[in-house]
Amino acid sequence: MQFILITYNVKHNRSKKSEPQKLIFRTMFISLFYCRFMQCYVHFFNYHLIKTMLRRIGNKKKIASEIIKYFPKDITVFIDLFFGTGAMTWEMLNKYPKLYCFANDLDNDISNLWYIMQNERDFNQLYEAIELCPYHADIYKYFKNDYLPKNNIEQALQFLYLSNYSLFGFKSELRQVAYNNSKEILINEMKNILKYLSNVKFENKDVFKIQIPLSFPENRPLQKYGQFVYCDPPYIATADNYQNSFTEEQNRKLIEKLIASELRFAISEFKSEITEQIAKDYNLYYTEIKERRNHKKRSTEILMTNYKPDYQKQIKRTLWDGFN
Repeated sequence: MQFILITYNVKHNRSKKSEPQKLIFRTMFISLFYCRFMQCYVHFFNYHLIKTMLRRIGNKKKIASEIIKYFPKDITVFIDLFFGTGAMTWEMLNKYPKLYCFANDLDNDISNLWYIMQNERDFNQLYEAIELCPYHADIYKYFKNDYLPKNNIEQALQFLYLSNYSLFGFKSELRQVAYNNSKEILINEMKNILKYLSNVKFENKDVFKIQIPLSFPENRPLQKYGQFVYCDPPYIATADNYQNSFTEEQNRKLIEKLIASELRFAISEFKSEITEQIAKDYNLYYTEIKERRNHKKRSTEILMTNYKPDYQKQIKRTLWDGFN
């Protein structure tokens, strides 16, 4: 009898403990399911967002969304006079998919790459060349020191290899890949960006020879007021790896050109006494964006505008946005 009572008590105690245990297991299961769902959710939207496929020093990829918060809300034409890696243009298209974009860059390597990207046959040739070209330090050194491209496809291949596979985009040495595949990332980003190029017009001109505001044919009327100019020139008094640097005198000349156009504009720069004086001389708004750290040096990113920036809170993306 005593044995039966003990057995009953043990079983009874187990039954009491089972409910909390079940609750714990259910909570763990739901949490794991939710985490996995969010991973898929983030991956889905990251895959469908346009990302710059170039890796260069001065890339605005990490702060593009922050800068755009200070842009006007009623932009119909986005004019990017210093296209570079395209981070700002692609971020604008992520936010406004139907936006018309005008992209200019004086760098021959950049313009050649995007002309190829817009031609289906050239794109396929470049894509195949990247797939077949091994990721190796000896090839990197050859491209850097001895290789002379014979055509525009080979020029684009050399440019992408040195820009995307180099350490910090300095074209100094091959980046040692630890947790991802630079080549695979580049190929995926090329495929993803291809379908958005129809909204972008590329030019390869000196910024001072471009006529703004832009003129459009009658069948595509785009009002002058909706045109917005963004400039991200090589920063004053900073070292860079661009084909064409920019001086304080050129910066002032650019501002005078933009003011004469009567368009709203924004210019990215680092905070310094020079840029503060320039903003003061031309009566521009001077807005601090955030601090950036580049190679052990901290600098504050600023925006000079001829309009009062209206800070826009970023709208959180929902699941259903991906299907609109």
